[in-house]
Amino acid sequence: MKRKFFTFLGFIFLALGIIGAFLPIVPTVPFILVAAYFFERGSDRFYEWLLNNKYFGEHLKDYRINKGITKKNKIIGIVSTIFGMTLGMFFMPFIIGKIFLFFILVGVIFHIIRVDTIKK
Repeated sequence: MKRKFFTFLGFIFLALGIIGAFLPIVPTVPFILVAAYFFERGSDRFYEWLLNNKYFGEHLKDYRINKGITKKNKIIGIVSTIFGMTLGMFFMPFIIGKIFLFFILVGVIFHIIRVDTIKK
């Protein structure tokens, strides 16, 4: 029962990650990482599928197995995060929302910088 629940949660977070690929305020990478976490505990088949996915499988392997991010992906991650979050702050009607998004932006950039840089 627990494995089925983890698999269900994996699909929920995968769906959120896919939605985040198209909406600038919703993050993609954290949701895909959480989906991988739940799939790893819930379904070997879906975990392997996620790791071998042609769009984000290599990035997941780098982050989860090699414990790092390539320099190129760090740059892409930081630039796209700045772009997406700035766009989100621009359209956010509430100042508290803008402040919240700013702190998320700083936290994500700080995390990306702190993760080990791996060479391919």
